[in-house]
Amino acid sequence: MIEIIVGLVAMVVLISGLIQIVSFTRAQTDVIIEAREMAGEMAFQDMPISAFAGYIQDIEVGPDGRTYSSDDTTTDADASLFEAEIVGQLVSQSEEWDTLDNLPTSPFSSLHESDVPFTEFGLLRGSASASVPTDPAVRHLLYDAAEIEIACEVWTTWTRGIY
Repeated sequence: MIEIIVGLVAMVVLISGLIQIVSFTRAQTDVIIEAREMAGEMAFQDMPISAFAGYIQDIEVGPDGRTYSSDDTTTDADASLFEAEIVGQLVSQSEEWDTLDNLPTSPFSSLHESDVPFTEFGLLRGSASASVPTDPAVRHLLYDAAEIEIACEVWTTWTRGIY
């Protein structure tokens, strides 16, 4: 009798865990689709809704020891640092910008002249999130949280209304 009870408890935990994993996977898929739809709708507009990204100067790795994960912290930079340390390095002397500015299709000129250089990359952000409640068996036996937040951020290229 004791073996049957232990076996039933183990089966309930396994089945609840599998059902919970399926609900997390479905929610993650739905969130990804929603974020892609949002970014895709903006990509086809003649004038997209601005979505500004922050300039990141450095990343400090979080407690999990993995880089570029959700527990990492970033230190902010600004557009002037981007201009000085990246765009400014395209020429060795400032007079060389005159030559680049006179080229008919120079993408570097618009990047150099822009007050907000991020907009020159034509990237648009779509984001979505959802909360998934945990099953009571999972909550009491495996993971003590009422719900888990699933979030997704998608970046896409603005097509500038060409399609």
